[in-house]
Amino acid sequence: MSETLLTNPAVSTSAYTVLSSKPIILTSSCDDDAVSDLHVTTVFGKPAVGISKTDYREQYGSRVSLNCRITPDLKFPSVHVFWRKNISGTMVLIQRGQGKEGMTLDNPSLIIDKANFADSGRYICYARDNSATVQSPTISLTILGDPIIKVDQTMYDVNYGRPVTLRVDIQSNKENPVRKVFWKLNNTGVITTIDSETKRISGNNIENPSLTIQTVTTSEAGNFTCFATHDKGTAISKTIVVQVIGDLPSVNVKKKSYASVYGDDVTLNCVVISNLNIVNVS
Repeated sequence: MSETLLTNPAVSTSAYTVLSSKPIILTSSCDDDAVSDLHVTTVFGKPAVGISKTDYREQYGSRVSLNCRITPDLKFPSVHVFWRKNISGTMVLIQRGQGKEGMTLDNPSLIIDKANFADSGRYICYARDNSATVQSPTISLTILGDPIIKVDQTMYDVNYGRPVTLRVDIQSNKENPVRKVFWKLNNTGVITTIDSETKRISGNNIENPSLTIQTVTTSEAGNFTCFATHDKGTAISKTIVVQVIGDLPSVNVKKKSYASVYGDDVTLNCVVISNLNIVNVS
């Protein structure tokens, strides 16, 4: 279906009557208040969709409003408003809730509360009445800001000798991508940098920034911090504390030498102390 495009960047308050059987799309370079005064009436049963701009660049964590104005046709005043986002080539319907607001006839704009990098993308506003569905031009949203490191939990209690994964999630945008990921451990004041050469670890990279320690010992007890370097600096995670439960068992003998008569029973005394269950003694 073809569309009629109206562009009038110089007008702040006007009314239009358009004789057209095509969907009407209204664009303007006026500020948002001016756009709210623009009015389009379609004669042949098509609602009109108006947007204030096609490109938004907003800061991480800010409240973002992708502005859209809907003018229903007088014959069909009931209009269903909805938005879709292009995700990997598929236009996915956006549901209200979980930080997404608006998308109604009274407030057709898409409002994103506390925008994150995953909200970047291309959006389209739709208006559907009993006669037709009309869509806006594509709106591009880019969320700006330094990479963010989110920590799954800040405290781990790990049994000696067991594995553990310190889970983090790094969010960034394409304009300021993460270049390198590494971790540091503070073990009683001794700071060690953990990289790809460190033994008994996995992860710790851009694709999988979480740190997996395959065998935890007392050497891995302490405070861990994840770092993500980018073109503008380095992002730092919250501190993650690892407490190791238990240690290598201690083995003590009461006597180092025994005298016994040939053929008699003899007991060699041994004391094993461990914070964990003893699996085998030999």
